[in-house]
Amino acid sequence: MSVHVIADTRDSLSALSRMLDQQHAVTSELLGGTSLRHDGIDAVVVAADLSVVDNIAALKAVSTKLKRAAKRIFLIDRKGRLSVVQAYALGATHVLRNPVSQAQLLAKLADGDAIATTRDEIGSIGQEAASAGAASIVSMFSAVSSGAPVDVRGAKNAGSKIAESVGENGLSNWLTTVRRHHEARGTDRRDVPRRAGKEHVSGHKVIKPVLGMS
Repeated sequence: MSVHVIADTRDSLSALSRMLDQQHAVTSELLGGTSLRHDGIDAVVVAADLSVVDNIAALKAVSTKLKRAAKRIFLIDRKGRLSVVQAYALGATHVLRNPVSQAQLLAKLADGDAIATTRDEIGSIGQEAASAGAASIVSMFSAVSSGAPVDVRGAKNAGSKIAESVGENGLSNWLTTVRRHHEARGTDRRDVPRRAGKEHVSGHKVIKPVLGMS
């Protein structure tokens, strides 16, 4: 198999090439000067820090050429889901988290099976955030109606999950997730307590739902 390695440092480039060159025909080049002039590439292995704007720009510039390879394996350093989403957005077909062993990389090149973190699992992040947001809003309305303290910690936690989902998947995808969440639960605006429509409830100002959670 012809494998082309792209990395943002010379050390990574050398290390990855040594992992692969005994079993595959390997070519390599540093990210930033990437031309992908080699024909007949079966797979591309990309090792780059996706938190660096210049790296993202460089990969976008060659994205069309990258997609000529049927298999595009991105190696990422960060454990956050955002890096996985970014890798797929840049054209990855598979994502592995560093440190990656020689056995892992060779196996991924050989079989092409889906990795543990899949697109479906990424989508479930939005569902989790939608559920947390809905539960938090119901809790706040209930607390305001009864005069009980608002669960501020729970609201902050739900807000963080919503912000993370929007940041990773975009606002449009988030709103679609919210709509599907309500459809699955059979909820609509009639489920919100009637008193929540007033400007004030029990002397407290009502916190209006945000980001489509109403």
